[in-house]
Amino acid sequence: MVVGNKVDLLVQDSPDFLQNIEKSVRESLLDAGIPEFNVKHVSLISAKSGFGVENLITQIHAKWQNQGMLISTFLIIILTICGEASVTILISLH
Repeated sequence: MVVGNKVDLLVQDSPDFLQNIEKSVRESLLDAGIPEFNVKHVSLISAKSGFGVENLITQIHAKWQNQGMLISTFLIIILTICGEASVTILISLH
């Protein structure tokens, strides 16, 4: 699962700008060597405004229910999708 934060700071330059950002995030992951089949979900959120957070929680809950916390490792990649630097934080949950 990949979470792109700070979506509230991006310019809404088209009606489908969120889809364009998600596509760009997926392409960046491929460029970084993360295969598409390993990316189960991409969430675009704003921790500041709360945009997309409820959907993110729902997705995490659904993945845990479907996969079972004891039999799978759940990995979340959190990245900043705007600003001068991108920070990636890996959180491994069992």
